Amino acid sequence: MQLFVRNLNYNTSEEQLRQLFARIGSVISVSIPVSFGRGRGYGFVTMSDEESANKCIQQLDRTRIDGRNIHVEISKNQNHEQRIAGIFGLSNNNQQMGSLFVNTNMNEFEELLLKIQEQAEYEKTVKTVPVEYNVGGLINLGSYIHLYMINEMDDLTDVQQFIGVNKRTFQLKDHPRFYEVIKNASSELENPDPTGQGVKLERVNGLLRKTVALRNEFLSFSLNKVMRQGIHSVSGKYDKSNLEEQVNGQIGICKADYKIVYPCWPSDGPHYKNMLQYFGFNGDIQFKWNLHGCNAQFNDGQLLTMELNMEVGTLHFFVDGVQQPVFVKGIKEPVKFWFYLQKQDSSFTVTSVKRLSFPTALTLPNSKAFEW
Repeated sequence: MQLFVRNLNYNTSEEQLRQLFARIGSVISVSIPVSFGRGRGYGFVTMSDEESANKCIQQLDRTRIDGRNIHVEISKNQNHEQRIAGIFGLSNNNQQMGSLFVNTNMNEFEELLLKIQEQAEYEKTVKTVPVEYNVGGLINLGSYIHLYMINEMDDLTDVQQFIGVNKRTFQLKDHPRFYEVIKNASSELENPDPTGQGVKLERVNGLLRKTVALRNEFLSFSLNKVMRQGIHSVSGKYDKSNLEEQVNGQIGICKADYKIVYPCWPSDGPHYKNMLQYFGFNGDIQFKWNLHGCNAQFNDGQLLTMELNMEVGTLHFFVDGVQQPVFVKGIKEPVKFWFYLQKQDSSFTVTSVKRLSFPTALTLPNSKAFEW
């Protein structure tokens, strides 16, 4: 069972956490996301069983480490609001120019986060009131150029440096879309293997964005981003996954509330009812045992992109930037992106996670719709 540990000192190490939690029970893994060479103020500890996890909460919550009283609780993978407080790795001291918030202490930063959360909740409930507004657009580049720019960023370092450039860009912190950008930039892959024997997650720019198969086994895994509305894009690449020149892998979407187990072959029941598949070795699309061909096969190193438009309920696929003819329609429920590996030492790396302002998918003359 995974625990969420917050209010960490930014210099607290993973080894310190491991030693602390090992006093209570068996520790499977410890992870502290880092930025600029130090922790972000939170971490995750996976215990071998529920009993040990509950004891950790009872005995270690508010324990003082490196001058801070830590808080220990059950990890909620989709609770991005809870995680955002540690994203930028701010200390209690004033920041130098070039950081995200100049002369902002931790209390002020937490107040800002609360404001962002409240605005996000307001946006969910008040659908009839326009929420877009101009934030100092640049001459000849349109009113919303700054929003478009941060919307295209999926690296936390880029976002924080752009926001802190000057007073004009600093205003973006109050915009509802800023909250969405942070959620996209902090999305990570989920590990379906509680034993840690078959799957390894690796960090890319400080986030768990690469999955490596440690054995020959059916390995399905998802991104921890739930999509209910808006237009979303994810891109990634396979490595060492080719079998006879095509990837022995799959990409697709799954129902957001479906828990992917390990091992998981998506074509077996009950997975096939919850996971839509795009096969790399033949280009077929499959869902609920319905099959449709005509999309391209894909290989190691090719850039694979899925564009999900929840406004109209469609999913389009791209291989090295080329839109594929078979797409999915009729998506009317929350979903997540997922991926598949099978060969030992093969890997998949997520290179981009974005929420788009406008769809890039076009209506192709040879397009064919596949029903969700």
